[in-house]
Amino acid sequence: MKKLLLLLTIILLAGPSSIGQVRLAPGPGGGDREGALIVYGSDELNGKVPYERIKGIPYWKNDYLPAKLYAPGNKLYGTFQAKVNLATREVEYINGQGQPLAAFTHELAKVVFVTPDDSTKILSIFRNDLAEVNIQFMK
Repeated sequence: MKKLLLLLTIILLAGPSSIGQVRLAPGPGGGDREGALIVYGSDELNGKVPYERIKGIPYWKNDYLPAKLYAPGNKLYGTFQAKVNLATREVEYINGQGQPLAAFTHELAKVVFVTPDDSTKILSIFRNDLAEVNIQFMK
């Protein structure tokens, strides 16, 4: 009987604190129930930025750099000289005939910039296959 009372006392005293820890939510989190990342206040980041609001250059890097361009499904188009226009969310590249073109965003999933002297050293990766970002952009 004493063991039962001791056990009930422990459960009653420890129960609320363990439930409180599970239900504790001090503020909004950074993800939803499906594990998607939520970026609050990012509405202005999803559209094109007017050139009048830009001070400086709209590009990630002003010069063309070697980049591996990937299609959806991680299919490699090839390595091209490219640059990213952050204002328009476009990837500009030099095609095989030496013409500058802007890639169609729906045909480009990832751009991997590498150093000019060593194609195994990655400078930066830009991705266009993150559904959470693209859904907000298409609104």
